Amino acid sequence: MQTSKWLAMSDQIPVYLRMWNQVKSPRAIVQIVHGMAEHIERYDDFATFLNSQNILVYGNDHRGHGRTGEKQNKMGYFCHEDGFDRAVRDLMEITECIQQKNPALPIFLIGHSMGSFFTRRYLTLHKERNVSGVVLIGTGYQPSSILKAGKALVKSISRIKEKTAPGQFMNKLTFNQYNKRTEKETEFDWLSTDRELVREYIKDPLCGFIPTNQFFYDLYEGIDKIQQKRAIAQINKQIPLLFLSGEDDPVTNYGEGMNSVARLYPSDDKELKIYPKMRHEILNEHEKEIVFRDILNWINKQIT
Repeated sequence: MQTSKWLAMSDQIPVYLRMWNQVKSPRAIVQIVHGMAEHIERYDDFATFLNSQNILVYGNDHRGHGRTGEKQNKMGYFCHEDGFDRAVRDLMEITECIQQKNPALPIFLIGHSMGSFFTRRYLTLHKERNVSGVVLIGTGYQPSSILKAGKALVKSISRIKEKTAPGQFMNKLTFNQYNKRTEKETEFDWLSTDRELVREYIKDPLCGFIPTNQFFYDLYEGIDKIQQKRAIAQINKQIPLLFLSGEDDPVTNYGEGMNSVARLYPSDDKELKIYPKMRHEILNEHEKEIVFRDILNWINKQIT
């Protein structure tokens, strides 16, 4: 059973929350943090699988995404300032709501792509151990010099075009090389080897849109923040971390960026796995059930 509702955040912006709660005797909770230019409904297969294993699942559409973005009437736009951290604070507020309703259950964060960047920021801002574990999927590393150059470029563009205008140039600059190792049937083949999945993504009106110039500024600023040593030092070392990537994922620099990120984190319990012949969306690959089962086994290990 799926249910949904709107939650008013602390700044009164309504955020769309989806719940998969077809569970008679829940033993854990997963909060999914989706990626860029997509929405939470795309995680239905994964969430349904977790429900079958007695795990409740929650996930929201971020600001500027999915139904939340539609209600804002501005896709690809977080807010007028501090957008990255504002989206992360939404996640923290949602976690609090989930825990108030289910105080006895352990909760796990699973962040994909941009959602993994949000999740990494969440860990630096929420120093208490309020979650039982974190899974980071398709996360990456970018040199600070590149991120600072990106922010400077967005500022220059914003002098000519509005901050809320679609970031055509920044979008092309960011994703232009992602298809260099794929068959290039579409501009989104880097997402998955499942061509039907890619076609569905392209047809989905809530996917693949071009975010605003301000979005790219917020994203670069946020990634720069999460990579700073003083921020990483704030993370609770006792929180177990699981890093997952496809071998052919350009966002993780084909696994190398994932290795770089994993080395940054001084967790007492961290694991890394790279899946051969999988691309960016390992939860939407032909052999996604392997990934589902690996995540389940890891969660089971944390709660037994």
